[in-house]
Amino acid sequence: MDMWTKINDGYYKGKLPYPQLDTKCGCGVTLYRLRKVTDTSVERKVWDKFCSDCGDASNSEQRVKEFEEAKFWFRAEITRLEEEFERDLQEKVGIPLAHPKWDKLYSKAYEIGHSSGHHGIASAVDDLVDLIK
Repeated sequence: MDMWTKINDGYYKGKLPYPQLDTKCGCGVTLYRLRKVTDTSVERKVWDKFCSDCGDASNSEQRVKEFEEAKFWFRAEITRLEEEFERDLQEKVGIPLAHPKWDKLYSKAYEIGHSSGHHGIASAVDDLVDLIK
């Protein structure tokens, strides 16, 4: 499958949904609230661990752990797809994989075109690639 088909099919966006943290307890009250705690002069955010209305803890620590793990895998998949897009783009425009100026060109193209998604980045690379050939 060529790069443009992958872009049009949404391949580079990935199939994993963005992870959501289940924040409700059994009675429907928001279980997790961010609050700031200062101990040893370090400020950090912690989660409330139980519902103040019904006392339901609902494995809150396990929920947060699962949520953090899901976020990690989501970010890993997005990073992998972005790297694949960059490699596919580099092959499409005919630049060797180890070209010393590719990173600067791709950064500039990303800056110019990322607001239009992968189409915009690819178009910007097409416009700028003659500068390093």
